[in-house]
Amino acid sequence: MEKQLNVFIVAGESSGDIHASLLMEELRRNRPNLNFIGIGGSRMAKSGLETIVDISKISVVGFAEVLKNLKFFKWVFNKCEEIFKTQKIDLLICVDFPGFNLRLTKIAKKYKIPVCYYIAPQLWAWGQRRIKTIQKNVDLLLVVFPFEKDFFSKFLKNVEFVGHPLLDLPIFKEPFLNFEER
Repeated sequence: MEKQLNVFIVAGESSGDIHASLLMEELRRNRPNLNFIGIGGSRMAKSGLETIVDISKISVVGFAEVLKNLKFFKWVFNKCEEIFKTQKIDLLICVDFPGFNLRLTKIAKKYKIPVCYYIAPQLWAWGQRRIKTIQKNVDLLLVVFPFEKDFFSKFLKNVEFVGHPLLDLPIFKEPFLNFEER
């Protein structure tokens, strides 16, 4: 019997909750011995997440909202760090949400926790100022658009194109197929 692996996974938005839940289900199909703990929403909870903070509390928009909730965010980072320090976390998976997750990768590295980043920050659109943080703290970057693999491979060794999780669903394929037939 394989040993249980503890995966700390973080999504901070509704779309991330969907993507992370699909990822969790796929990972568990291949490795049933995974235990998921972290930050997510109802879909991730249904997929087996032991939730420490619900995304409804962490998903804020704009700089003013972040400032207003600064004490809460500090508490969340401290809570994550406490878990990294006291529990055997085998992997951190960050799903999108770069304003939060890139900071969390630094904390994970402090405890020598491998980091996988799923749905890369859109540095190709927003500028490359975060690339050093990613180079230092991310062990594997999973990208959802083919051009992202080329872009990020200039800076990182371990970049994999995995496809867009929603565009692979049958509901999205059908309308496109019909459009192409017209």
